[in-house]
Amino acid sequence: MKNDFPVEHVAKGMPVTMEAFIALLVFALPIAFLGFGIYWLMGRKKRREEREFEEYMKERNETPALREN
Repeated sequence: MKNDFPVEHVAKGMPVTMEAFIALLVFALPIAFLGFGIYWLMGRKKRREEREFEEYMKERNETPALREN
């Protein structure tokens, strides 16, 4: 059976699976880390906004209402 897979670009002695692993490290992992970082920051921002809103409502409920005469 003839192997038609081009191997000219693969370094001598380096298996193709190792090249795929290096490509994964170089391209996929940084993109995944960037995506997770954005997701984490968005969740952090949302939690901070919810906490600020709860503090605002608590302060608003404790403040006596101004009456109009």
